[in-house]
Amino acid sequence: MCTQWITDEKHKLEKMLYIADSFYRLNDIQINKEKSELMMRAKKRRHRYSHNYNNKILIQFGRDHIHIKAKHPYEPTRILGVHFNIENDNRYLISKIKAEVDHLTNLMYKKKITDKHILYIFNCIIIPRIEYWSQVTVLSKKDTENLIIPFRRMFKNKLKFARMVPNAILDNPYIYGYRNLYENQLQTKITEFSIQLNDTGVLGKVTQICLKLLQVQLWSSTNLVQKIPFDKIPRSMKNNYLLNMSLLCKDNNISFNIINRNEFSNIDGRKVPLTDVVNNKFYSEFRPTLRKNFIMFLDQVISEDKSRLLLWADIVNKYYYPQGTIKGSKEAKWYKHLKQLITADGYNLHDYIKQLFTTYFDNVEDSHPYDIKQKDRSLVATYNSRHNSFLLEKIHKFNNDDSVVLKHFISDFSVSTIDHTFVSQCDNPQYNANTFTKGSICTFIAHHQHLVPLLTARKFTKEKIKENHYINYNVFNLFDIARKKFKLSQSSLSNSHVTTTHQHDNIILDILEPSPSRNKLLIIQRTLAACNNPNRYIFEFYMDGSLINLASEQCSISCSFAQLQNTFDIPEVEFSCTVEKWPSAYRGELLAVILALIVVLPNSKVMVKTDSLNIILQFEQLKKSRFSQSAREYFKTNNNFLWNVLIRIITKLNLLVEIFKVPAHADCVGNNYADKLTKDAHFDQDNHILFKSDATTMKLLPQWNGITIENKLRRFIRTVGYQKSPDSFFQNCLTAFSQHPVIIKE
Repeated sequence: MCTQWITDEKHKLEKMLYIADSFYRLNDIQINKEKSELMMRAKKRRHRYSHNYNNKILIQFGRDHIHIKAKHPYEPTRILGVHFNIENDNRYLISKIKAEVDHLTNLMYKKKITDKHILYIFNCIIIPRIEYWSQVTVLSKKDTENLIIPFRRMFKNKLKFARMVPNAILDNPYIYGYRNLYENQLQTKITEFSIQLNDTGVLGKVTQICLKLLQVQLWSSTNLVQKIPFDKIPRSMKNNYLLNMSLLCKDNNISFNIINRNEFSNIDGRKVPLTDVVNNKFYSEFRPTLRKNFIMFLDQVISEDKSRLLLWADIVNKYYYPQGTIKGSKEAKWYKHLKQLITADGYNLHDYIKQLFTTYFDNVEDSHPYDIKQKDRSLVATYNSRHNSFLLEKIHKFNNDDSVVLKHFISDFSVSTIDHTFVSQCDNPQYNANTFTKGSICTFIAHHQHLVPLLTARKFTKEKIKENHYINYNVFNLFDIARKKFKLSQSSLSNSHVTTTHQHDNIILDILEPSPSRNKLLIIQRTLAACNNPNRYIFEFYMDGSLINLASEQCSISCSFAQLQNTFDIPEVEFSCTVEKWPSAYRGELLAVILALIVVLPNSKVMVKTDSLNIILQFEQLKKSRFSQSAREYFKTNNNFLWNVLIRIITKLNLLVEIFKVPAHADCVGNNYADKLTKDAHFDQDNHILFKSDATTMKLLPQWNGITIENKLRRFIRTVGYQKSPDSFFQNCLTAFSQHPVIIKE
């Protein structure tokens, strides 16, 4: 048994030991107090510690006094088989691993064993030991390669291979199945790190506190899980576990989609952090000074119009700058270097920095919608979804159905500049296939919610746009703004298609993105809610999932459910759709269960009939755990995102769900009907379902190249490593043969 007490002062430690000693005496537990070990962090001045670690410290342990020598900051202490030290130094761990590998290698050198025996010892003894010992240490790729050199040398010797044989032959999973130490570390560390970040207990809270302290220490506006403000860890923090893990994830294209912004928050208030406009060298050198002076954002040191750098005297007079700085004093070193980096002449900012502050249309939420009540004939922009482009036009006439007739203007990209867009009126009636013509004017109709207002009619005339042919807008920004406005207006229209009495607490609106499929589900939900059912809403759904054209561009996953039983006067309903990513028929079956459950009323009894045995087995396991799922269980499950959503639905709606097995492709009318709906859904790719990122109850989700990982995390990382192996194998073979050419004599 190993017990740890952590505190910041000696008298607090003695108070804790007094309580522990009284507990030991109460339960007649005998302990050897002289075997206690003390780890203590002392201040360091000029590479010397303020405490002499050779001296013993007198500590009162309950009724007794013990003399104990504190361990040196680099001296390890073993806790549950894992070694720690105050300075987080990994040299002892590396030497321990090296000694273990050397010991087992020397034993196997002398034994008459086959390659299968050697692989078993390595994969099942050496690798698990290293994995356990290095739980809180991230080993570099160079360290892992050096540690395994003796074993590789022995293994090649046993196989009668020459030393020049590429190591990729051993690492290739399709030849020997040799577990690469570095790849194994990636699988273990990234999985455990994801579990640690999503933990809801003490571990998760401690991790959040440590991340926030590191964020302040590194003076980063962004949470370190989301973004690291450097490519190389500072020397003073080279052994910090959280920083090493964040960098390890970044180097392997693993990012995190933060769902709970309260626990993994950023420092807001300004727009552009200094880390986005300066290099790593500048920020590493002047980070302590910037933190001392409370300067984190570029906004703090530039003028209000975002065009020039403030004078040093102006910065000194800022309210956030520490008091005591003398006016007119010499410019600070960081200010001189910053001036060289961001200004063209020591005063005016570079153009690329000015563009960071184009906040007039920073995002579509900040821009005003077109007010059709004012009937202003403004210059507007709209998005053309058919051609994926934007159009400039001036309002020509107003219709009675909230639509407007627009007069088309041509935007010429070839003569447009960074801050000006060339426009001219289109006089060709046949210019656009979507237009209808009247006389010689090119016009077309659009809904007023799709319009992005640019210039009022008065301003359009005052600035003589027809004669000057230029408006003060960036052509690429206009495209982004028009497209975002179109998407948001489509979302608002889809919301208005179907209304519910409790939109603010509707599970469908909570977890699904706006789409035609979501509207259909809302209609089904409203239909089922209207039924007068004295048997407390007993629903019986048949469902099915399908996968076609796997490993091709035409791959499609579809699902469907149908309520055909009319015993309790429940209306017959049906639904089918498609879903993207992580193709498997299992995914389609699971999605059908989820979509069937979100349309029923709270406190309902639901009977689900499916031909998927895997769905039933996994569901029964969740029932045993009372529909609770830890972070570790989440990352050990395939389609974990969907299963977590299913748990959320059942617990929120308080549903009583039973799943029954029906024979596939047999004489079952309900299952055959669901199967037909599923197959037909493949040919309607526009009818798809998309979940919101915050539909899950997790705090954050790991992503690979921007795609949320929904399968078993460790297995996925291993699979990605396997994909690298063939390329590494052939590359290493070519390198080896180029260095050691083989000459064949006839």
